Amino acid sequence: MARNYALAGQNSGGGELGYVEVTIDESGVMEAWPNGGGSSYYSADVSRKGIAITVEDDKEILFRAKDGRMLKDSEGLMVPLPTGETVKIVLSGVKGEEETQVVEMGALGLVKEE
Repeated sequence: MARNYALAGQNSGGGELGYVEVTIDESGVMEAWPNGGGSSYYSADVSRKGIAITVEDDKEILFRAKDGRMLKDSEGLMVPLPTGETVKIVLSGVKGEEETQVVEMGALGLVKEE
């Protein structure tokens, strides 16, 4: 959904949209923000009881406006994620059975299939 906001260039706070940032906090609340701040597009608890959601290697989930390509912060500049590089989202059990699943998103913001 956040990538779609970026593709459409829709900014909930007004003004020019550069990117959409997705955050997931420790409790599993996911939010999407235009240009990393202002009014969020949405806020939802995406975790199920006993599941933790984290982004591996402290990478950010950022989608560039107009083309939806993933970005990364490189010394304070937002640059396109290189082709072949991925952002890994880790789903792990925190109670009882300790099972972990990794979902990878590629540079074009699509889930990588195995």
